[in-house]
This record gives sequence, C-alpha cells and structure tokens, in this order.
Amino acid sequence: MYTGPNPFDELQQAGMQALFEFVRAQITALERLSALNIDVVRSASNDGADYAKALLVGTGTPELSRLSAALAVPALDRSIAYSLSVCELGSQAQGEMARLVNAQASGFGRGVAAGLDRLVQLAPQGSGAVVKAVKSVIDTANSAFDGLTEFGVKTSEVAQAKFAVARIADADAKLGKLPTQTGNGSRNNKNRKKAV
Repeated sequence: MYTGPNPFDELQQAGMQALFEFVRAQITALERLSALNIDVVRSASNDGADYAKALLVGTGTPELSRLSAALAVPALDRSIAYSLSVCELGSQAQGEMARLVNAQASGFGRGVAAGLDRLVQLAPQGSGAVVKAVKSVIDTANSAFDGLTEFGVKTSEVAQAKFAVARIADADAKLGKLPTQTGNGSRNNKNRKKAV
C-alpha cells in the first residue's frame, strides 16, 4: 500500500494560493480604478463650481458663450485622459492576470507530470507507453498555452506602449505643440472660389 504524501493536497494548496493572488490583483486594479474615478469626480466638481461662480458674476450672453466654450475644452480633455487611463488600467490588469494564469498552468503541468511519474512506479508492466503518450499530450498543451499566454502578454505590452504614446500626444496637444497643417489647403480654397 502506498503511504506517501497526497499529491492532491499539494495541488489544492497551490490552487488556493493562486486564487488569493488573483483576488489581490483584482482588488489592486479596483483600487486604481476607484482612485481614478474619485479624481475625475473631484476635478469635474471643482470645474463645475468655478463655472457656477463665473455665471453668477457674468454680465451677458457673450460672457455666457465664452464661459461655456471655456468649460467644454477641459471637460473634453478630462474625458480623453479618463478613457486612456481606464484602458491602461485594464491592460495592466490583463497583463497581471496573464502572468498569474501562466504561473498557475505551468505549476499544474509540473504537478501532473510528477504525479504521472509516481503513477508509473505503481502501474503494471507495459503501461509506460500510455504514460509517455499522456506526458506528450500534456507537453503539447503546455507549449500551446505558453504561446497563447506570450501572445497575450505581448499584446498587453503593445497596448500599454500605445497608451503611453497617446498620453504624450495628448500632453503635447495641451501645450500647443500640435503640428500645423501644411500643404495646399489655402490654395484649394482659392481655386474653389474661382470655380464658383
């Protein structure tokens, strides 16, 4: 009779540890998103209060139009920054989840391989070929999973890089560093006027 340590206990403990890591990663992502939402609400409230104060002091319709236009630009900037931040947070969370899933899957694969090695010792003669076939299938599945996980991580990294570029472009636009249009735009307008 076999009286060694129960391999299922080890797998169960590893599974529970992985579950706790998943929960921690999700809570961290939720904390970041909550902090972002609080900052956006605070900023919008401050801008709204400033707008309300300016309306009380405003003298007429032209002043009201100027204030409305002045309020629209920061609101648009905030919404763009918020969207980029949410996408970036989602990409970071996805990358962390991919890393955790990869670690859990590789640990599970090692545990199954070790269990199969123990099973070979207890199995009847001639079952080695079946065990080798099962190990081959597991290795192939692990290889495919590793490729898929690597693709997911690289996709996450590319997305984060694109969000960083978008943030820089947004910051440059706010500083007035947008490239000016060059070309034949004014000439085309003159040609259109002549044609009419």
